Amino acid sequence: MEQKQVSKTQPIDWYLSLYEIFKNRLNGSTRLPFHQLREQAIRRFAEVGFPTTRNEEWKYTNIAPLLKHHFQLPEEVGAVSEGDLERHLWGEASRNRIVFLNGRFSGELSRWDFPEGILVCSLQEAFTRYPELVEKYLGRQVDFQNEPFAALNTAFSGDGLFLHVRENVAVREPLHVLY
Repeated sequence: MEQKQVSKTQPIDWYLSLYEIFKNRLNGSTRLPFHQLREQAIRRFAEVGFPTTRNEEWKYTNIAPLLKHHFQLPEEVGAVSEGDLERHLWGEASRNRIVFLNGRFSGELSRWDFPEGILVCSLQEAFTRYPELVEKYLGRQVDFQNEPFAALNTAFSGDGLFLHVRENVAVREPLHVLY
């Protein structure tokens, strides 16, 4: 996949430019309601920028070394086999597992066997199959209006795990998420 060059100027500009590349790769998912949340988050990040030691909650944390690193968008992953996962699995994890490769759900390597009442899928699939549940919770757990890193993370969110356990249903076995 082609990685468009972004000039390495100010850290905020770097991430704003990188977001434009990310957005262009989203294809049809820009029509999903979550994309509006991404747009709000990147606008908020552009307004507030990164925290400094002048921010009360960050006064003892110097993030300058972190800002020297120019993170990149993930690239496509080559073939990954069951054998490649073995060293990352533990106990009963091989029975119920969700696998993400560079932030993208892998249906081929994921598997689970939960009873009715437990919904497990990628966030992208949940947008289509369970939109009312996704919209009820997504974006309400993290305060990206007041937390710059939460805003940046929300803006660059592409996929994730959707796990919904209906009321009065118990999860009796572990779910191992390899991300």
